[in-house]
Amino acid sequence: MALDIAVYRALESLHMHTLARSNPAPQFVRPTLPAAACLHFIRHFQPITRGDLITYTGKSQPTITRAIAALLDANLVRERADLAVVQGPGRPKIPLVLAPSPFVQVGIAIGTHATYIGAYSLRGSALKEQLLHITAAKHTPEQFLHTIAEAAAHVARETKLPLACVGISTSGTINRFGYVQAPNLGWRNVALQDLAHQLFDVPVSISTAIQAIAGAELQSQQPDQPSNVVVLHSDDSIGAALIDHKEVRSLEVADRASLLDASIQLVKTHAPHTVVLAGDTFESTTEARRFHRTLLQEAPQEVSIRVFPAHLDNARAAARAVAMERLMQDPLSLA
Repeated sequence: MALDIAVYRALESLHMHTLARSNPAPQFVRPTLPAAACLHFIRHFQPITRGDLITYTGKSQPTITRAIAALLDANLVRERADLAVVQGPGRPKIPLVLAPSPFVQVGIAIGTHATYIGAYSLRGSALKEQLLHITAAKHTPEQFLHTIAEAAAHVARETKLPLACVGISTSGTINRFGYVQAPNLGWRNVALQDLAHQLFDVPVSISTAIQAIAGAELQSQQPDQPSNVVVLHSDDSIGAALIDHKEVRSLEVADRASLLDASIQLVKTHAPHTVVLAGDTFESTTEARRFHRTLLQEAPQEVSIRVFPAHLDNARAAARAVAMERLMQDPLSLA
């Protein structure tokens, strides 16, 4: 069985690496690999049986059996024999739950004058956190990231768990080579991906703030009830994203002055079930109400509108999402 599990884990990892090379896919997608899909449902619905996982994921019994065996071997889930359910003849159904975190995942949300760092468990709970008051534009990118990396290592050490991966979200835009343009940070063509890999000896993911905030929304959705969401972010930078049945997709927004017009067009085009307004632009009650009233009037169908104006709340959400992203896609690669 040990050999079978090792082969299974290698094949899942190879599948993910092949996808990454052949298709620069969106950073935040709904889990597709069997082990990732199982872990996602366990996180949301624990305790849960293997039979439930077959029903929820639509995958075959042998596929679920192999995935769960690999997750058990990786110490990511555990069985709760004390909660076993006896239904007729045959063996009792033994529910599965998340195991105690064997490692910690660190998320970093870079802002203009402050950077949030959080360390997260398998469940996504914050184990330790730190808000570092540092203005990026007053330092070279190398100096700034070195300071952030030292603080992140300290936060990870405080959990007394081994560091498995790091996720970084930043304002501005990131091209396919990992270069960042962020005027508010004083960054122009900063090789964030390369610099981060030099500073951390674990896997690193990078994301824009809007992608990460939308990723947080995707990760928090009930996995058996995915819904379309448009996320609008207006803070240190502006952006928009769509969460559909598969992934997070970035959407075009020209500038802050045209944000409402762009929002109306996005709602009309994508007909979301929910619109999320995030960022300190919406701290103004007048502005938030203006967007709320206009979008309700212009939406082609009934839409729910939620507002998250606090900068720190959005930084926490972005850091958590980018920290959890690798676990969501390929949990066995971290074990």
